[in-house]
Amino acid sequence: MTLRINHNTAAINSWRNLEKTDRAMDKTLEKLSSGYKINRAGDDPASLVISEQMRSQIKSMEQATLNSELAVSMIQTSEASMSEVNNILVNMRQLVLHAANEGANDDKMLAADQAEIDNSIKTIDTIASQAQFGSRYLLDGSNGINGVAVGEGLRYIQSDVASHSSPADGFIVDITESATKSRMEGTRSLTEAEIATGGVQFTFNEGGRNFSYFAKVGETMDSIMNNLHLLMKQNNLDLEVGLTEDSRLYVEHNQYGSEPNFGVVVSTEGILGDEANTLIEAVQGRDVQGTIGGELAFGEGQYLTAAEGTSAEGTVVEYMGGVKTIPQLDAQGNPVIGADGQPVPPENIPEGAVHVTNNALTFQIGPNQDQTAAVSLPSVNTRILGRGVENESGYTSLGEIDATTLQGAQDAMKMIDQAIYEVTAARGNLGAFQKNTLESNLNNLRYASENLIASESRLRDTDMAAEMSHFTKQQILLASGTAMLGQANQTPKSVLSLLNAQ
Repeated sequence: MTLRINHNTAAINSWRNLEKTDRAMDKTLEKLSSGYKINRAGDDPASLVISEQMRSQIKSMEQATLNSELAVSMIQTSEASMSEVNNILVNMRQLVLHAANEGANDDKMLAADQAEIDNSIKTIDTIASQAQFGSRYLLDGSNGINGVAVGEGLRYIQSDVASHSSPADGFIVDITESATKSRMEGTRSLTEAEIATGGVQFTFNEGGRNFSYFAKVGETMDSIMNNLHLLMKQNNLDLEVGLTEDSRLYVEHNQYGSEPNFGVVVSTEGILGDEANTLIEAVQGRDVQGTIGGELAFGEGQYLTAAEGTSAEGTVVEYMGGVKTIPQLDAQGNPVIGADGQPVPPENIPEGAVHVTNNALTFQIGPNQDQTAAVSLPSVNTRILGRGVENESGYTSLGEIDATTLQGAQDAMKMIDQAIYEVTAARGNLGAFQKNTLESNLNNLRYASENLIASESRLRDTDMAAEMSHFTKQQILLASGTAMLGQANQTPKSVLSLLNAQ
């Protein structure tokens, strides 16, 4: 046994362990009092980084949930106003039907019907101008996508919410191939002599519908053409029949593009097709081809649609003309000759431009950047509803209808039917957006937030049972360490016993 008084190693060791226990006790008390096992970066640096990122996502998801709920409220407000417009339109149709019953109506009855129709139109316009969510007007057209096409034969159809607003000069439309119809022509004319010798049998097939016609002896070309026109209309075949300048028979589909087609069987060769009594398919039509805004676009019939991912994505235009070109001429006005010795092909020139203004409503429905959804709210003003409906009364929109005449009432029904379709289609789009985009997103956010909170809790929250066990352990160690430090400090006193013994 060695006894020293300058350095009490046992006391130093006891003090060091007591200090360690005291620090551990402080951390345990902090965890128990705060409820968190990570209170500073030094507690667990890696877990702190992960948990703080999770906290950021959790808070963002909570805000995204509130955003989506607010968006649902706005959509429901818009749809409720459009529902009332729908009810008014249905009532207007009933009034127009009453006015169309000309045989039982007098002038006063018609005037009463028209007065109520006029009042309904004013009510719809009032809803369009006053429907609001907060201070934002909903159905006046300020939250929709509008467009106009500039160029001969060019017509704007629609744009998607993904489309950007066009630059000042619009999205340039350049057509490289115009649309055509499927067509069939005879190689020779049908003579009355052929009809007189036994007649000619025709069978037409289009869209799953068909009919047969026998040109009998004694019929003229005019009567044959008239009968074919009548039978095509009666059997709902979307075809047109006629004669070329040199009196050859032709049949043409009324719709443009590569999809519509038809077939013909003729008992005499050359009248339509080279073979007799054989089904001959018409020459397939072509879809329009070109670009919108200098980027890829796809054609279907006369409709050209900007491809996904382009600036004009979803923008649709209709082109009803031919390809515009400019010849390549030299300074003297002669055709430019290429390296192959042939004239250089003419250069395509743009057919026009489409100007798009996208004011669709965009909602931040996710916790991160670019996690948005957009929807367009249409205008329900009567100057906008019912546009483009062909009618004999010259109505250009729903707001012009007049049911005081029989023809006016008939055309008013067409306008109202179109307006009902436009409003219900818009309501359907809003309903789909609410159900499939917003509400599905809300469910996903709630599930994700719940799971993320659970993950963050496992990283950061104190396990109270485990910490109480540690606390009890530290209490015992603290009491034991204090006692042992006291015992260690008694050891140097033994030296006095040795000295006293002398």
